[in-house]
Amino acid sequence: MGLEEEAVMYLLQKASPEHQIRSAFTRGSVRGYIYVESIMDANMISLLNITPGIIRTLKHFGVVRQKIDPSDWVKLLTMQDPLTVVKASQWIRVRSGVYKGDIGFLTRVEAWGARVLVVPRLKTPLATPQPTASLKRKRTLPKPEPRLFDPASFSSMFQRQPRLLRDGTYTSRGLFFDHGLLCLNLDLHSICINSTGVPSDILGLFRLSSHPSLIRSNFPRPEEWIFEEGERVTVLSSGKEATIAAVKSTHLEVDLATSEGIEDVSWFNVHKVFSTGAFVRVSATSGPLRGTMGWVERIADDTVYFLEYKEKGNLSKSNDNIKVSFILTPADVLIFSFILQQYDCHVNRLKLAAVPFLHASSTSNANDSLSKADSVPWIGTRVLIAKVGNPLKGYYGDVKDVLPGQNTNSGLKISLQLTHLNSSSPFKPMVVDYDDVVEAESVKDLHLQESIHQVNMPSSRTKISLFDYAQPQSVLFHPSQDYLRSARRRHDFGLSPQAPMPGVSNTGGATPMPEQTSSLTPAWDPSSRTPR
Repeated sequence: MGLEEEAVMYLLQKASPEHQIRSAFTRGSVRGYIYVESIMDANMISLLNITPGIIRTLKHFGVVRQKIDPSDWVKLLTMQDPLTVVKASQWIRVRSGVYKGDIGFLTRVEAWGARVLVVPRLKTPLATPQPTASLKRKRTLPKPEPRLFDPASFSSMFQRQPRLLRDGTYTSRGLFFDHGLLCLNLDLHSICINSTGVPSDILGLFRLSSHPSLIRSNFPRPEEWIFEEGERVTVLSSGKEATIAAVKSTHLEVDLATSEGIEDVSWFNVHKVFSTGAFVRVSATSGPLRGTMGWVERIADDTVYFLEYKEKGNLSKSNDNIKVSFILTPADVLIFSFILQQYDCHVNRLKLAAVPFLHASSTSNANDSLSKADSVPWIGTRVLIAKVGNPLKGYYGDVKDVLPGQNTNSGLKISLQLTHLNSSSPFKPMVVDYDDVVEAESVKDLHLQESIHQVNMPSSRTKISLFDYAQPQSVLFHPSQDYLRSARRRHDFGLSPQAPMPGVSNTGGATPMPEQTSSLTPAWDPSSRTPR
C-alpha cells in the first residue's frame, strides 16, 4: 500500500462533521493524487496540513490542490494512467520485486491492480547455516531457477505440506499456486505490457502448465525465433505453404499465394520450410548454438537435425561425431569428406545461408616475401628483358603477377614493374610475353632452376640456389609443351652488360662510367660535315 492509500485512511479516521467530507478516494492506476469531495474551508485545510504524505509548497507552506470541474467527477472513478492501461489475457513484464523482468500473464484487472500468473522462482532452503552478520555489503544473489509448482516436490524440499483449496489451487504461507503457476497480486505501476521476445524455455513452462486461461492465448514470440519477410513457411492449422508478408509485434502476416490472400497467424502456427541438404545457420540472438552453420540432414516434426560446418578444417574432436560425404560443388563434381558434429534445434531457429568458400590455408609465413608463392610462381623474381626486337631489351624488372591462359606461344604473360628510374614514368609497370624475359642472375628460363656451383662457382660446397623464386606447382603456370619443344625463341645477351638499365639499378641511379675498349675507331667519319 502506498502513501496515497495511507493519506485517504488518515483523512477518513480524523474527519469530523465540521470538515464536511462527503468522499475521499485514490485511483490505484494513477499515482501521486488523492481525491476529496468537501468544502475547502479553514478546518479542511488544517486537516490536510497534518495529513502525512500531502505535499505543501515551500513558499506559502500551503496544500497543493487543484479544482476539478463537476462534470468530470464521475470520470474520476474510471480514469487510468495511459502508461498502466492493461487488459486481461495480456502478456506483461514485472517491473519490480522478486520477479522483476519476468514474463507474466494477466488473468484479471481491478481498480487496485491486477492478478498475474508467473512461473515460480522458489528459494531452496540452505543446507549450511548463515554466517554471522558482517559490515560488508552483501552481494546480490542469483535468482532461483524457474520451475512449475509440484506438491510432492514442494513437500520434499520445504518439509511442509501445501494446502489444497476447493478451486483446485494450492496455498502455503501466503503463496497461491494454480496449475503449477504462481498467482501474484501486483500494483498496476509494477507491470508493463510485454513488447519483446521471451525465452523459449519459459514459454515452454507456461504451455506445459495447461492453465485454462492460456488455452486460447496468443503466446509471444520466442526470442530465439527470427522471422524475415520473404521466408517460406508452412501454416500448421491448414497444412498450406505460404510466404511471410510482414512481421508484426504480436503475429505474422503470410501470403498464401491463393485467392485467400494475406492471413494473420500466430508464431506457433508456422514452421519454416527447409529441404534436406540445405545449408542453414542458427539465427537465434542467444543460446549455445547461436551462429552455428551446417547442412540439413533430416527433419522430424519441428526439429531439424543438421551437420555442423567448421571453418578450420571442418574437424571436430567429439566422440559422438559421424563421418559423411557431401557433393559441395555439383558443377565440378568435387566430393569432400569431413568429420561433422550433428546438432538439432527447432526449425524456426534456422535460416538459409550461403555456403562459405572452402580453401586451403597458405604455407607461407606472414613475413615471407613470396607470400603468393603457393598460388602464383615467380612473384618478386628479378628478370631481364632479353627478347630480340623488344624496345626495352636489356631492362630489368620485378615479377608482380603471372597471367595464365593467354593467346601466346607459351600461354603465359608476365606482369612486371621496371626498376629503371625514368623521369617521365619511374618504375613503370607493364605486361610482356613469357618468352621475352629470363631470370636475371642465371639468364635461364623461369621454369628452370640450378644450383650455384653448377653455373659460376664450381668449387662451392654449398647447395644454395642461385636464384630464389617459387617454381610453378600448378599446370596453369607451366609453359605449353609445344612452346617447350619449339626453337623459335632467339635471345641475344651480348648487349645486356652494356644496357643502361643494369648500370642504373646497380649504382642507385647514377650515370654509369663508360667502359674501356680496345678499339680506337672514331665514333663518326671526321671528313663528314655532320656526324652520321
